Amino acid sequence: MFGITKTTLDFYQKSFGARYPFTKVDHVMSPDYKYGAMENVGCITYSDEIMCSEKHMSVPKLTFFCVVIQHELCHMWFGNLVTMKWWNDLWLNEAFATSLSYKACSMGGPHVDPYRDESWLHMSGYKRWGLAEDLMPSNHKI
Repeated sequence: MFGITKTTLDFYQKSFGARYPFTKVDHVMSPDYKYGAMENVGCITYSDEIMCSEKHMSVPKLTFFCVVIQHELCHMWFGNLVTMKWWNDLWLNEAFATSLSYKACSMGGPHVDPYRDESWLHMSGYKRWGLAEDLMPSNHKI
């Protein structure tokens, strides 16, 4: 967790041209937490179901683990400092953090194998789900 946090903060600081805006980042696991994870100023809270207690995780699980942390860290810049005008644009903030988390994961997670980068495979499955949701009648058009 700490290695992912450090490499991700370094990557985002360089990419955004802005230092991490807070003095620390805490990771807090909470049992029966309603959401998978949530960014707060300088603190990320996680459902205990998100965090694996396995000694050795499979590559897809490790990729998911990394992307969750990286998604929430992205919100430290975009979500806590830059916020949409109203809640109906929340999707934009979430989509941006998700796409950047996959980019960060491919650029330096501790598990990245240049010949088999699982982060892009994981993202393509997530993208297919998003495109299918976009076709639903309940979707609001942009």
